[in-house]
Amino acid sequence: MRSRTRWSVALIVAATLLSLTIALKTRPFVHPDERLHVEAFRYFAAHLWPPDLNSGELLYDSFGTSKVYARDIVYTILGWPGRLVESAIGAANPTLAFRLLNVALLPLTLGALLAVSSRIAPAAAVAIVLASIPQLLYVFSYSNSDAWAVMLSVLLFAKALQLAEKEGPWPLGDTAILGALTGLLLASKDNFLFALVLPGILLAPRVAARAGKRGLVLLVLLIALFPAPYKIVYPRTQPDFAGATWRMSEERAAPGFKPSDPSRASLLPGVNTAWDVLVQTKFAVRTAQSAWGAYGHMKVFHAKGVYLFVAGLVLLNVALAGRTARQKWTQLPAELRRLLMAAPCVIVANLALSLRWSVDVFYQPQGRYLFPSLLPAALLLVGTLAHEDTVLSVRLASAGLALGLAAWSLLFLALPRLGLT
Repeated sequence: MRSRTRWSVALIVAATLLSLTIALKTRPFVHPDERLHVEAFRYFAAHLWPPDLNSGELLYDSFGTSKVYARDIVYTILGWPGRLVESAIGAANPTLAFRLLNVALLPLTLGALLAVSSRIAPAAAVAIVLASIPQLLYVFSYSNSDAWAVMLSVLLFAKALQLAEKEGPWPLGDTAILGALTGLLLASKDNFLFALVLPGILLAPRVAARAGKRGLVLLVLLIALFPAPYKIVYPRTQPDFAGATWRMSEERAAPGFKPSDPSRASLLPGVNTAWDVLVQTKFAVRTAQSAWGAYGHMKVFHAKGVYLFVAGLVLLNVALAGRTARQKWTQLPAELRRLLMAAPCVIVANLALSLRWSVDVFYQPQGRYLFPSLLPAALLLVGTLAHEDTVLSVRLASAGLALGLAAWSLLFLALPRLGLT
């Protein structure tokens, strides 16, 4: 137990220090949409409600949208604390306070998994997988809304693992935490709806029996409480919300990015469908590369050989897990079998949404669109680890290599290319 505690603390400290180094040592606004995120945090530090659509006081991106209109509760929750940190540190870097808040979310994220001891899934191994993805550590190092959603998805999964093994009625406090985490996730980035699938598989069959009548009422109220204001009420305060959003983009977008501009299609020439994206662009390659490690405004990449090596490492571990699953399927916990069957479905659905966004919305592939699939992917890598006996040395070597590569990627690619001059 002591050895596990020591390496758990070491993992959290090392991962947090890597993210902190990027936060402290990279230039302001050098990361994707950071200026827009900072403005949204500052806006909601002073306001509880978004302005009417097409406000002239906001900063808009090339597509004519503002993060203030993202209807993401993270800006409200972290905006005021961010301003307090700004006042306390008085830093010249205008992004630092909000970067530090995201860095602070990382130990909570990894710690939630490392604190769970479950017969269903190896939560500690999942934490190691997450810590070995430099793109994830990078996202926790700068101002954005993805880190918050990743943290919530991990906390919810960890709580679901814990509750799935509880016998008898759940304590009301645990039920409240489950409801709050679910509601907060629903009030965050829309694509993180996929992160509800695995907790739902673990808990849905037993919610009514284990939560009790009072717990069910509390659960439903908390699930509805957080998304209601921005996701439901705010759009109803705006006459013709969809039309007004289109007109705002039309007015505020840069030339060539307006919804009505025929040249907007030239952002991905000859690409009109998801099939076109797969066949005619480097969508799959770019998505995979940026899911593991690509920095700045999708301009800082490793050599292809690095990504091929990582892909080989991933395929090796998936093959090892697959072999164990095939040989010992009936010996695996029923809950784990359901999770392993659901995981590929979540990943494919998430990939389909990413394809759609690349065609219709953002005109570029980005690995962070697949972050709701982090936990399903980790389960496919290490979900059977507790049932393996002959390949643990390979697993340990893979983990060491993956963690070392993550540190190398951040310190020797991201930092030199994005660092302070």
